[in-house]
Amino acid sequence: MRPFAMPTGIRIYEPRILMRGASGPTGSLLSRPFRRLVLATAALLLGTVVAACGGGERNDSTLTVGFRYGFASFDPLLNPAFTADFLLPVYDTLIVRKGQDVFKPGLATGWKYDPAALTMTLTLRTGVSFSDGTSFDAKAVKANFERGMSEKAGPWSSVFAAFDSVKVTADSKVVVHLKEPLPSIVSDLAFIPGMMVSPAALQNAGALKNEPVGTGPWVLDSEKVRPGDTYPFVKNDHYWDPGAKVIDTYVMKVITDRTAAGNALRAKQVDLIGSDGLQTVQLKREGFSIGSTGSMAYVVDIADRAGKVVPALGDVRVRRAIGLALDRQALLDAVFGGYGSPSSTIFPDGTVGFSAAVNNGVTYNLDLAKALMRQAGYEKGFSVKVFVMSSNENIAAAVAGSLAKIGIKLEITPVADAGTFAATVADKKSPILIVASGLRSPWELYTAFGGATGRYNPFGVTADGIDAAARAVTALADPTSAKAAEGYGNLMEELIMTHAFIQPLFTVNTPVAMQTKVKAELGTQAQTLPDPRTTSKD
Repeated sequence: MRPFAMPTGIRIYEPRILMRGASGPTGSLLSRPFRRLVLATAALLLGTVVAACGGGERNDSTLTVGFRYGFASFDPLLNPAFTADFLLPVYDTLIVRKGQDVFKPGLATGWKYDPAALTMTLTLRTGVSFSDGTSFDAKAVKANFERGMSEKAGPWSSVFAAFDSVKVTADSKVVVHLKEPLPSIVSDLAFIPGMMVSPAALQNAGALKNEPVGTGPWVLDSEKVRPGDTYPFVKNDHYWDPGAKVIDTYVMKVITDRTAAGNALRAKQVDLIGSDGLQTVQLKREGFSIGSTGSMAYVVDIADRAGKVVPALGDVRVRRAIGLALDRQALLDAVFGGYGSPSSTIFPDGTVGFSAAVNNGVTYNLDLAKALMRQAGYEKGFSVKVFVMSSNENIAAAVAGSLAKIGIKLEITPVADAGTFAATVADKKSPILIVASGLRSPWELYTAFGGATGRYNPFGVTADGIDAAARAVTALADPTSAKAAEGYGNLMEELIMTHAFIQPLFTVNTPVAMQTKVKAELGTQAQTLPDPRTTSKD
């Protein structure tokens, strides 16, 4: 891509022609930042990383990880999914995820529903305290849930919008009454919505930005924090599980440049990094341990579905044209070296959420895409402002190259940290979003992108067909039945094909590269990095 000259921070990407050879695309779909990763002088970057991290190897009582995303706040409710890794050291969740559909006790030792799935009763672990000495009990859970219910525009508002009331029935029992069944509630409580903050700390929520107070095995060493760069966590000597074998010091370093992260790993300045397909292949050849924590789905989200900011996006023919103009395999090859699965459906055949109609109907067809643009009256195209996380800028640039072929010009502005990006989304500044979403369940995909209060639906636009398909799913008693699979397939068809609100690109494993002496639990559907609780060094 060759950006035109534009004001600082904005790039309009001029496409180059993509040629496909026997082994994949031969033209460039990569942005300038991504090409720099390939062309940069390794020695210069290595010297920069060594200077930033300090010389010599880390000792075995410290685990240092490199993380690609910027970070703004330790307040769980303000964090999107992809910065959960910063929160895990200090916050325990009520339920613990150990795989796609595998859940274990956390701060809650048990949970059950009433037959109508409108009431959930949680039995809580006893003898647990927050790092400030406050007791963890049913009142603490109630305080956290009610705070979530009061947040109307946060990343997790769509989850708490389903909560009607929270009742304390005993010191170790809390009952959640729902307005309607919430099929994802167990998964939600195993993630950010289930992270518990000290009720005392909630009295000064502003302080949570820099001073997290949870029940986790580490506490933030705030005096040694370098905002935007280094976040050290030291062992919580009062952690409720004395048998937990956790590392003494856990350090997270923000290294958004992939090449710099790889060089930090080579120099043994970090023990583990979140990687990507192209980089992983090379690091594996060099002898580093490679694993995957789960999967991520990359999605083009038409946020301005009613055309409030960009009128063209209110036309379903334009939205469908966008989906047809995306050569998903070429994009995957160019950005991730083919490390993943191109998909317009996200969920693969044989799993809940797969839609054969979408799989067969939303395929690369540039001629049909151009015809739809002509029918809609936008043959000459239009421009759209797009804000993306800086770590996804190369993906956005590749998408821009594809959409330019049907006259749609993306003005891309990279955003360095997750908090700023979330605020930008909530403020409706980006009519199109290009985001990565943890692949956990079709219901969570719907609530994030299709629900009226979804974090990636800032304009609050939905459709009768989507709402009806969602109601049909929630009415099912067994969310794993064949009828549920059919219902979720219908929901995805409404969201992706009929109304074309979102256009999935591909799913990729979330690879990590590690020093050989690092041992980590993999495949748990963590966002980017393995859970530090089960990561160690020999």
